[in-house]
Amino acid sequence: LKTVLLIFNIIFYFYIWFRSGRLFAEKNYKLGGLLVFYIVLFTGYYLDMIFINVIAKSVILFSDITLLIIAIINESYMALTHQKYYHQSNKAMINFEKIYEEYEKFISKDVLKVIYKDNPELVKRGDFSKFNTTIMYIQMTVTNDDNTTILPRTEFETCSIYISEITKCVIENGGFISNYLGRGCVALFEKPDNSLFAARAIIQKINELNEARRANGLFYVKFGAGIHTGDVVIGTIGEDERLDNAVVGYGMNVVFRISSVAFNEQVEFLVSEKTVDVIEGLKGCDLNLYEHSIDTPELNVVRLYRCFNRDDMLRLNPQNVKPEVLSIRDTDKFVKVLW
Repeated sequence: LKTVLLIFNIIFYFYIWFRSGRLFAEKNYKLGGLLVFYIVLFTGYYLDMIFINVIAKSVILFSDITLLIIAIINESYMALTHQKYYHQSNKAMINFEKIYEEYEKFISKDVLKVIYKDNPELVKRGDFSKFNTTIMYIQMTVTNDDNTTILPRTEFETCSIYISEITKCVIENGGFISNYLGRGCVALFEKPDNSLFAARAIIQKINELNEARRANGLFYVKFGAGIHTGDVVIGTIGEDERLDNAVVGYGMNVVFRISSVAFNEQVEFLVSEKTVDVIEGLKGCDLNLYEHSIDTPELNVVRLYRCFNRDDMLRLNPQNVKPEVLSIRDTDKFVKVLW
């Protein structure tokens, strides 16, 4: 048995020599150096076996010191390795947070919250949620006082500036943008009251921008928007490699028609009677019954109210005048394709 153990020890001894040489060749100096210390330890062990009566005490002292050095180096190496893994994991976490932030540029955290997905990794094509909400649908067109031709790049840059400001107004008043439509956007509000406060802020901001840009001879926008409260379905569409979010349903159909009427009749905001009926607190803007109502296949006739400022009183429809009903065919003529 002793002979067998001795043979195995000798084989293992030369294997360590081979392994350390290979590690040094692979530029893995840390593990290679560790094996060298093990070689020194084994050398002392063999010398102790061969020269028992000659240098036993010296070999034992040598072995103990070597073992202590190996233990110190081993602990130091493990500490450095753990520190390295800690920094790598910390860096990976920071990268994950950045990826999460970049992901929100395409599907916002507000949409994820609506479809009950807190983690982007869990989102898949076809996830959706049906709920009742207040929808704001805004349409814009870029123009100027000279009626000159608008280059696509100029139109795009102008729309981008205005939509950025609209987004701020929506977020500041408790809503979020569900979709950008090029020359418009769709915003959702959990509380109907907040949609009117956002409407007032948007009117003020767009008027300020228009005034400043017109004074400098720049392009500005004309817009019309609709606000309606109804049932919608919001979810993810597209393909597995590329997802987007969409809002569909009867509520979207109605608010799109309201927005089209407002856009074509150059009214900033038209609000459906269903939204007005469910508002509980203070109204964010003054409302007046509009001269037109719309007919829809889902809700029949929908009465409209105009959101206005006090200086617009002369343009309002008298409250005792019955609104003219626009048929579905009439509103279909107003529908614009938004790029």
